[in-house]
Formats: sequence, C-alpha cells, structure tokens
Amino acid sequence: MQNNQNHAENRESQKANAINLSEFGVSWDSDEGRMVRTAQIVSAIQQYAKEHNTDPLKVNWQRANVSWNQNFANASRTEQKEMLENVLGVLESETAIQRGLYMGETESPEHFTKRKTQAAESLSAMLQNLKV
Repeated sequence: MQNNQNHAENRESQKANAINLSEFGVSWDSDEGRMVRTAQIVSAIQQYAKEHNTDPLKVNWQRANVSWNQNFANASRTEQKEMLENVLGVLESETAIQRGLYMGETESPEHFTKRKTQAAESLSAMLQNLKV
C-alpha cells in the first residue's frame, strides 16, 4: 500500500513539475533539464528537512518533491522566484550535486561541469524572464 502511495506521489510530482516549470522553457529530456530537475529535487529535500527539522539524509525525496511542487503551484510569483533561486543555489554549490554515471559510464568532470553550467544558465534565464 505504501509503495503504491509513493508511486502515486511521484507521478503527481512529475506531472506538477512539467506543468509548473516547462513554462520557463526547460526541456526535461535535455542534459540541462535533467540537471535542473536534480537540483530542484535537492532543493526540495533541503526545504522539507528545514520545515520538518530533520536530517536531509532521512527525507523521502518523493514526499519532499510533492511538497515542493505543491508549494510552487500555490506560491506568488515572488515566492516562486525565491524557490527557483534556491534551485540555482544548489546548481552553483560545489557539493550539493556530485557527478556520477552518465549513459552507463562514469561521467567526466568536464562533462559534469558543462551540464551544471548549462543548467545554471538556463535557470538564470528563466529567472530573468519571470515577471514578479
């Protein structure tokens, strides 16, 4: 039962993500789109941990992501901009996201840096276009 609930929350989160953030021009299937999505999930975990006074490592990422998306959908444009600035902060952090596998191979530091830079540039452009 809990597993089905988690899958339902994950589907709802992905649906909300696509509706809310695609309006800013991010293709979730691109390298930078996947990196922005990763940063958004990290930001969601950080925010959820802060709100619930818990260790980020103990946070269920799916629940945090659903919460983030619900908060984003109900937020004013100013609050949405602040949330996206937090995601940008994750992208700009040296430690928040680490490189891993890419296409089944260990990702090179150069490729990882390129993906993070492209994602940060895309998100910065979104923030510039966001009318407050």
